[in-house]
Amino acid sequence: KHLALADLERAACTLDVPLACIRAVNEVESRGAGFLTDGRPVILFERHVFWKRLQARGIDPAPFAARQPDIVSRTRGGYRGGAAEYTRLAAAESIDAGAAWESASWGSFQVMGYHWERLGYAGIDEFVAC
Repeated sequence: KHLALADLERAACTLDVPLACIRAVNEVESRGAGFLTDGRPVILFERHVFWKRLQARGIDPAPFAARQPDIVSRTRGGYRGGAAEYTRLAAAESIDAGAAWESASWGSFQVMGYHWERLGYAGIDEFVAC
């Protein structure tokens, strides 16, 4: 389901930013749709962010990168797009679920999971569940 103009206007008012800014982010980041046809949120798994999130949790990413460079890398890339990003996310979850979730951008505005605390969630689990 696409956001209606009224939804975008309400967001612009709430955030006190020009409507054009909200529309631009909505169109560029999610192409106007925050959910896949099967109902799951659109995601983009960022393997370079996963590298950093693993390090932040005291996990050495190098051995995983050697075996799964499409999942763990110091560089951007490896994107498959659409529902296939969930396959990449699942592979990352098998290494560390929390770090994996923090390494994906979620929904219409592609908010990175590692922002869960700044957004007022109790944990990454709660952010992903919402």
